[in-house]
Amino acid sequence: MLFRSPGGVNVQAGLSSDEIAAARWLYGKPSTLATNGSVRGNVTMNGSPVFGAAVLAEETASGNLVAGTVTRADGSYDLSAMPPGQYGIRVTPLDPPVADSTPFLIRGRDIAPAYDSAGTSFLPSATTAVTLTAGSTVTTDFAVASGEPAFRITLIRAPGANAESFSRSSFPASMRPGQSNYFIGVASASLPTSGATLLIIGNGLTLGAPAFTNFAGLNFISVPISVASDATPGLRSFVVQLGNQVAYANGFLEIQPPVPDFNFDGLDDRFQRQYFPLFTAPEAGPNADPDGDDFNNRAEYISGTVPTNSLSLLKIESVTLTSGGSIVTWPSAPQKHYQVWSRRDVVNDSWRTVGSPITATNSLTQFADVSATNSFRFYRIEALP
Repeated sequence: MLFRSPGGVNVQAGLSSDEIAAARWLYGKPSTLATNGSVRGNVTMNGSPVFGAAVLAEETASGNLVAGTVTRADGSYDLSAMPPGQYGIRVTPLDPPVADSTPFLIRGRDIAPAYDSAGTSFLPSATTAVTLTAGSTVTTDFAVASGEPAFRITLIRAPGANAESFSRSSFPASMRPGQSNYFIGVASASLPTSGATLLIIGNGLTLGAPAFTNFAGLNFISVPISVASDATPGLRSFVVQLGNQVAYANGFLEIQPPVPDFNFDGLDDRFQRQYFPLFTAPEAGPNADPDGDDFNNRAEYISGTVPTNSLSLLKIESVTLTSGGSIVTWPSAPQKHYQVWSRRDVVNDSWRTVGSPITATNSLTQFADVSATNSFRFYRIEALP
């Protein structure tokens, strides 16, 4: 769905949902394909097939864009290997084949040279509701209306806390759950200068009233935005509407997951990139133990220790018995969470938690067990996720 992005870790760093669907469709085992569904059909205009029309599928519950494709020369399309669920399917035109110096989001030639002749002079369709079940194939045809769209979105205003900053690009934007009081928007030379609405599809987003600004010859439509802490991660779409006229920037806002995991191994990519030259290498995997200290990388991540240093591991440095109780000391990592456990008899007693979980603030943490005033106890430290 998104063919380009700036350098670094961003929307394009990992597989998007439609790329996963394509891999399942091309290489999936029959047992895997049997658990998914497909949508297929044809796009026509005035009875003739439309070549290069973008067909998008959004998950109804979250608003996330989960699949996208373009029509073939005969107007047919396939959205394959999609998980069962409720979807909204729509058709929108690609950008016309403008020069590289002219702002655009996605042109046909950016998909493949043959798509430079994609049909772009038609209006976006209405969204059609589709229900997919395991193993089902739903046929959904679209007849689009001919004509040049009244306006298009060609640039995305980068999200920021400054209402007067109009940084923009044709790259996708991203926000994290919990960010609030930001401003985001879209721009082009043809966008309405008043009266339009700007919507960003999906749950967990709070948008304010649109503001219209002309900056550097471009018409900006911007809204205040806050992202709830439980917003569903995924790709969202911008929608500008004025009366019956509508324009989309499909999937151009990513709501990031709380923990980046572009290699789908369940371990925070930032941790893997910090300690391993190749974060997808076998030694960077969650169950690997490259330093041989009997703590795998997942345990090292949770406890805040270094996975490539066998001397860096979660252990109790000392237990000191005082008149006020026992002082337990261990090496820690700031903002990591730990729980102290104790028992009197190492053989006959069960482990019991002592106090509440502790959030470390330094590289060394001390905990006072004020209940241990009469006898020595055995202790252990648990690192909490």
